[in-house]
Amino acid sequence: MVGSAAIGGVGSVACNGETQFETPTPTATPHRSPESISKEAVADLYQTTDDLTTHYFEKERSGMSIGALRMLARGITDVKADFISSASPEMSEQYFSIKHLEDKTVIVIQGREFDISNNSTDFVIGTALTDYFFQEQFADELSQKFEFFNFDRQTLDDINNLLWLKDNFEEIELGDLPPIARTANLEELAIGLKALQEAGLSIPHKAKISVLNYGDNPYKGTDNDTIFLDVYSYPTGEFRVGSSIAEFLMANNPKILEGYSEVVSEAFSQNQNQITEPRLISSFDYGYLYGDDAAEFSIFFSDYIFEGEGLRKKIAYANATGHFAEAAILETKSGYVQQLVGGRDYSVDGRTKKVIRDYQVGEVIEIDDYERPRKSGIFLRQEPTLEIDPNWPITFDRQPVKLVGKPKVILNDRDLEATTFWQVQTGDIASGRVFVADQRTPPGWVSQEWFGAPAEINQ
Repeated sequence: MVGSAAIGGVGSVACNGETQFETPTPTATPHRSPESISKEAVADLYQTTDDLTTHYFEKERSGMSIGALRMLARGITDVKADFISSASPEMSEQYFSIKHLEDKTVIVIQGREFDISNNSTDFVIGTALTDYFFQEQFADELSQKFEFFNFDRQTLDDINNLLWLKDNFEEIELGDLPPIARTANLEELAIGLKALQEAGLSIPHKAKISVLNYGDNPYKGTDNDTIFLDVYSYPTGEFRVGSSIAEFLMANNPKILEGYSEVVSEAFSQNQNQITEPRLISSFDYGYLYGDDAAEFSIFFSDYIFEGEGLRKKIAYANATGHFAEAAILETKSGYVQQLVGGRDYSVDGRTKKVIRDYQVGEVIEIDDYERPRKSGIFLRQEPTLEIDPNWPITFDRQPVKLVGKPKVILNDRDLEATTFWQVQTGDIASGRVFVADQRTPPGWVSQEWFGAPAEINQ
């Protein structure tokens, strides 16, 4: 628990046997010195946040209103912001600071003001980002205190994705859910919507995050500028992104579903007598669906945008194992979505895959590490295998490599995927004219999914 002695500026009162925050007094909070923030206070604040999320519905059943629970989240966020600023006095006020203006609490992050007192969009994004920065600032203390901290912590690849969400959304309405959202989930939403925008498709500027009842049509009678985000995870309140985006598209343009149903029906009619492995024409998450084209399209669209590499490996598996009918159906579905998004292919998490082509032995190409910055480096396997060893050498994004051996296809019968491995030699381009092998690193095997464009070599 976090009491007034630990956090200062925010009092604590007992209610139904639990500790909760009072509303912070709307005045400037005096900054502490970094040394004045104890490990115990940091741990207590983290635990209080976890309790708010984990026991949200218990608190609600005990008599706390949704408004009171969100006020509690505001109080917690206020203290976190003070801790962050106090622990990093060298941090510029524009990068991260807190202001109390009359009855408002405003968090300033990279020049953007988040009024967590009233504005729904600012509250949802501002509290999540402050929680993320708090966990980043005190990661060492929290990982020592809490066994699963590194598993449960907030994550974020690029803060600009959440700033884009703030700049492009007029309103985010949070349903009856734990009030501190997951930064990774919000970032996924921003990435998915930016993919639509880049493809020239309309994006929403309002969102409603809530639990949607199966079979209901939330879009009936609503404007075409609102996306409904279906919550699937408790107690975190995480919502489905890819399928929710697909449902928004279908609601605003029924011809999308009509066109999909038409081409898929034709593909099935041509190949249904040859289908022997129905799992190959299914979604990754839900198993194959017949008779519900809307649900099937929403799931497949999500797979295409957020699991593009896995989808291509599934098609490759179908072809490699002689399931040509299943491959044809998957290719038809992929082709339709590809056309819908302006001919774009994706790797994972809505990231555009710029190069998909055939490669030849002797070529020099650049590595395209689509998982950066979340992960960095591609292991050079000693043999073509799906297993990895952290002791193996690593190649990095944009590293020139030369293809020195013919490819080998490795089948994964559990996940129904085929991965094409190439033997490569790492090196550099000398004077922009010739590839020079790195003599310190022996050739190793790399999956073709990490291949990008040909290396630039002057002729």
